[in-house]
Amino acid sequence: MRPSAERVHVSHGSGWSRSLELPMLQVTEAVFAADAVLEPHTHPRPICAVMLDGSFDTTIGRRAVSCRPATVWTEPCEEKHRNHAGRSGAHVLVMQPDPARADIMEPLQRLLDEVHEIDRCGITGSARRVLAEMREPDALAALSIEALVLTMLTQAARIATVRERNGGQPSWLSEARDYIHETFCRGPRLDEVAAAVSVTPAMLAVAFRRQYGRSIGSYARDLRLEWAVDQLRQTDRPIAGIAFAAGFSDQSHFTRECAARLGAPPGRLRKRLKSEGGADIVRRIGPSNVRDRR
Repeated sequence: MRPSAERVHVSHGSGWSRSLELPMLQVTEAVFAADAVLEPHTHPRPICAVMLDGSFDTTIGRRAVSCRPATVWTEPCEEKHRNHAGRSGAHVLVMQPDPARADIMEPLQRLLDEVHEIDRCGITGSARRVLAEMREPDALAALSIEALVLTMLTQAARIATVRERNGGQPSWLSEARDYIHETFCRGPRLDEVAAAVSVTPAMLAVAFRRQYGRSIGSYARDLRLEWAVDQLRQTDRPIAGIAFAAGFSDQSHFTRECAARLGAPPGRLRKRLKSEGGADIVRRIGPSNVRDRR
């Protein structure tokens, strides 16, 4: 049995692997068996890895990282962590720049010195090209692999920077939220929203709830009610027309929602809104900054 948190190569615990040491970096392809558990360990170099097939659940520090197909994640140098492969095992490409190369490490320092989990970043295609070069190397393979890997690392670093500016959320998640704001009146399906931002429905559902504290369906229903209530306050449109435009099945549906959520049917609520302003009533519903539909 290995001592706890021993420093190991990235292929440690794999059933099969191959590594290539290049002037600027090392790349490793590794395949891990189903349900393989890698007890706490460290690596002598920082890593940026791409999950090609299968999955890993990684615990690093106090953070849990879920590595699914097309996920890119990072593990800082000497950071203790534990990995657990999924039921289908894990097929991984690991990229490790040479820590002595300041020309590479300095621009990538923020990416490689922190734990990142990046979904749907368009790097998987390049990762598979690296594997093809490793499997059938020729005189230009080393040059091609280094160029591909440095491009991938640069892309990951830029995405991580943009995500940090956006408060830590991936750009596709805010795109999904925008899509719901634009289409809530017709009740978009989960798979429709996921397809619009090129992620799986499961990934979208989990990430959305984690970021916004509610399910995507609940969020859309709140938007619908908030918009309809705002229409009661700002316009004299018939209640039935507002209900239809907001996407309620009929006026009775809208009436039940108003009574249950806000304590009054639409007609009585409209009088309160017009006399009191009603901003506090709108805030009680949930999402704000609802986009006006024309």
